[in-house]
Amino acid sequence: MDGYLSLPAGGLDAHETIRDAAIREAREEIGITLTPRTLDYAHTLHSLTEGKDWLGHFFVAIEWVGEPRICEPHKHSALIWAPIASLPDDMIPYVRQSLLNIEEGLAYSEYGWGVPASL
Repeated sequence: MDGYLSLPAGGLDAHETIRDAAIREAREEIGITLTPRTLDYAHTLHSLTEGKDWLGHFFVAIEWVGEPRICEPHKHSALIWAPIASLPDDMIPYVRQSLLNIEEGLAYSEYGWGVPASL
């Protein structure tokens, strides 16, 4: 979603764990070094966007080495810090939803599937 704010993210490389992918993407996109012990698994998102369903896995970095910076200026134009209570309006909606769910301690959410049927 060009023009919208997101988090460092990406797909898995061959023979890579989800945690290893998070560590690699943080290094590639914002130039910080993470280790497995500095990441807490926080949320799973099951999303349906553009007719495709996929899973997003969110980690919270509790410490890192380096100063976050834009390492892929051809893909990203800004790096900001925002409190959960006042996330920017131009954030990707499923990222916003996931961050708010992490803040509430919810481990799982769904996006794009429509309104669930009443029980």
